[in-house]
Amino acid sequence: HYVKESVSLYSWVKDNMAIDIYHRFSVIQRTFFLHLFYQCAKLLSEIHSVSIVHGDIQPDNILIYEHTNFNINHPERCKNFTVYLIDFGLSGIHNDGVGTGGTIPYCHPEFKNIKDTNRSSKYNWKKLNTKHDVWSLGLTFLTMYIYRDFYNYYHKYPSYFFLRNGYVSSLILDVITDTKIHDLFTKILTVDCISSNEVITLLENMAVS
Repeated sequence: HYVKESVSLYSWVKDNMAIDIYHRFSVIQRTFFLHLFYQCAKLLSEIHSVSIVHGDIQPDNILIYEHTNFNINHPERCKNFTVYLIDFGLSGIHNDGVGTGGTIPYCHPEFKNIKDTNRSSKYNWKKLNTKHDVWSLGLTFLTMYIYRDFYNYYHKYPSYFFLRNGYVSSLILDVITDTKIHDLFTKILTVDCISSNEVITLLENMAVS
């Protein structure tokens, strides 16, 4: 399936949001962010419902297609877009298939493909779990939320961003002053990562509040 005039989320954010990392999201841009997060979580939920793990969730594997009346600064038209997941080359069956957890730095810490692991240039492989997709999506959106950008290398992040075990430091999460968004990321980026359906529920609660 080919989606004409779609662009990767990585490129879209670089072109449309990387203005000033110290500017907070406006109310409308918050609406856009939550809707984008929600649409991506729904895609994960759809494949997870049939025990498929994507296995490589990252900004380059999410496509965004703007509808003709899309406007990021409009309270309703900022929702007029469609997202797609691409590149299922590392996908597999939940708790049966094996993979690398995706592409660093977005792969789940359980795979130990992290910057201070003594390993060769090859990735570590293990059984896939749906929570690995959720964690990768969480890191993608956390990076977007805090920096309005995406980083493909560990050294692009502040040295205190990741703990030695690969999880995100509380110093980073505590930067988020929006309590509901802070709670969402905290529940995703921990050892006991919540499911894609739980992410959807939390986002729905934020969208109507």
